[in-house]
Amino acid sequence: MSADQPRAEAPLVRAMSEVRQRIVSELLGPVPPLPPFPMGPFTPAQQAHNEEQHNSSVKKLGKIARRLEDEAGSTAVRSRIVENIRLFMMARMAAPADLADFALDSGILQAATSLHCALMTEHAQLSEAAMLQAIHNLLAMGSIQLVLGMRPAMTPSVMAYSLLYPLTDNLLDDMAPSLQEKRGFHERLARRLSGSPVAAANEVEQRVFEMVSHIESEFSRTHTPEVFESLCEIHRAQWRGLMLQRDTELPTATIADVTADKGGWSVVVDGCMVVGAPAERAATELFRFGVALQMMDDLDDAPDDAQEGHMTLFSRALQRGGVIDMPATRLFHIIDQVVQGLDIVAAPRPGDDRRRLIRLLHLNILHIVLESCARNAACFSPAFLATLQAHCPLPFAHLRTWSHTHASVLKLKDLRSPFVRVLGVLAACA
Repeated sequence: MSADQPRAEAPLVRAMSEVRQRIVSELLGPVPPLPPFPMGPFTPAQQAHNEEQHNSSVKKLGKIARRLEDEAGSTAVRSRIVENIRLFMMARMAAPADLADFALDSGILQAATSLHCALMTEHAQLSEAAMLQAIHNLLAMGSIQLVLGMRPAMTPSVMAYSLLYPLTDNLLDDMAPSLQEKRGFHERLARRLSGSPVAAANEVEQRVFEMVSHIESEFSRTHTPEVFESLCEIHRAQWRGLMLQRDTELPTATIADVTADKGGWSVVVDGCMVVGAPAERAATELFRFGVALQMMDDLDDAPDDAQEGHMTLFSRALQRGGVIDMPATRLFHIIDQVVQGLDIVAAPRPGDDRRRLIRLLHLNILHIVLESCARNAACFSPAFLATLQAHCPLPFAHLRTWSHTHASVLKLKDLRSPFVRVLGVLAACA
């Protein structure tokens, strides 16, 4: 069987293929109504208050970040960082204090700081953007660990898969290498993921293959084949996704299928890195979660994708001269389904912690989407945009400008830089 074809004989692959077909049918079916938001509507006065608190916490984090070297060993520094992150979360997501405290006590921040420390020590050659992407990947797996009743931890497989995206997905998406070079890399990695010995063609490939070795050190191909089947599937789906870069005339049905294929498998792999072989119901909800995350990325990139001819459900709508209200509504609907599904498969937790976890995930996902909507406001109809704006804790105008404003205040190229540096302090203070 070709490395580009699904391994239909594997139970997990067969089950997820059926899930993918159902989701694609939903994406192509009648547009559902916009689901109710779990927060808002907010008055302009409430949004202004949140904006002030948001600005204040970011500025304080930036000031602390610039003094890291002198004060990294101080527990007082850690306390100030944690308190300002707490205020930041409360303003950013309209999260009640108990949700912010739950997030800070969950262990996910500690896992992220461990990864950041490892990246600075063992992978210092990575760009800051690649490190951020690795940390974001770990946060996704940490969220899954929490849902499944585990304490977030940076296991060998979690770290390895966190780095596979920066090392492989970005390479495949980069238009600089020739198609022949991409195909060669794709085929060599496909063989390596399937368990065959392969010689790396260059230093980057060698680092990629080392990540696979880390996963093999934790999971047996014999006892947990799902881990490697899922890795093969996301690799196949990534390669298939390259069609989006080359064919602006793709049928919408194909775009929807590629979106679900690549997005769904990316988070099923997250689940496999965490537990080895997730139960089918959990894998189903993780697949849907992955589709939502893929669509969130596509929403954020919609204007650039449309300009560059990369076809997604959002850029297709723009390409045809319309607004993106319809695919955005589908995204909000899928997010609603994801939250309901994760609530069903979430492990029991003491007291009210299970409810806090699911609500925290819901608020965080929605705010990421609303930030993208604010940045891409010109892509929506005025009426749809007004509805979204009313349910955002922060004014859309603030979300469109705050990255530039605070990048200037912090004197940093990337707004997120201080947060990455703060993670390093938390690791040092632990």
